[in-house]
Amino acid sequence: MERTTIERRDVGEFDVLIDIKYAGICHSDIHQVDEGWDEGIFPMVPGHEIAGIVSEVGPGVTKFRAGDRVGVGCMVDSCRTCDNCKAGNEQYCTAAAWSAPTTTPARTPLDFSAYLSLKTDGALVNVGLPEEPISVDLFDVVTGRKTIAGSLIGGHRGDPGDAYFCAEHGIGAEIELIRADQINGAYKRVLASDVRYRFVIDTATI
Repeated sequence: MERTTIERRDVGEFDVLIDIKYAGICHSDIHQVDEGWDEGIFPMVPGHEIAGIVSEVGPGVTKFRAGDRVGVGCMVDSCRTCDNCKAGNEQYCTAAAWSAPTTTPARTPLDFSAYLSLKTDGALVNVGLPEEPISVDLFDVVTGRKTIAGSLIGGHRGDPGDAYFCAEHGIGAEIELIRADQINGAYKRVLASDVRYRFVIDTATI
């Protein structure tokens, strides 16, 4: 990765402008940069899970004001009208524009059957998105009434309460803070599984 400059639009009616202080590194960033899921769109500014201070809000914004400490995940918009959005599950918005992972027949499938040595009614819940397709022997599923499920990210319905609880009780995440010039090395360490805590970039070093 290398430095670049991007031009931002003026703050719109419902926009919140954030002075970003920190940004996390997720393996999904590396999937995008290395084009592991699909063809990348370059130039690319990877990264999400940002934290910062609100510096300006549009006239239509009512929940935030300048000076608020805020965080943003990997989702930036939803339709707010589909059944999932109305139920507070905007992360599963049926109209959201996601960069969907794709697979190719040339890749070697991951054998998920090896992970299905579960008790009766056991569940294998996957929260990762491997670059390879998965292969499952359904006999390993139906014998034992097992379940394979998945989960994406949290949403507004549950996450704010968790954040407020942590703030009230002084609970914080254990992280490894890095400088901007350490990002490429951090990517390599993620791929080598040489990570104990989440890498967080101090944006003051950019």
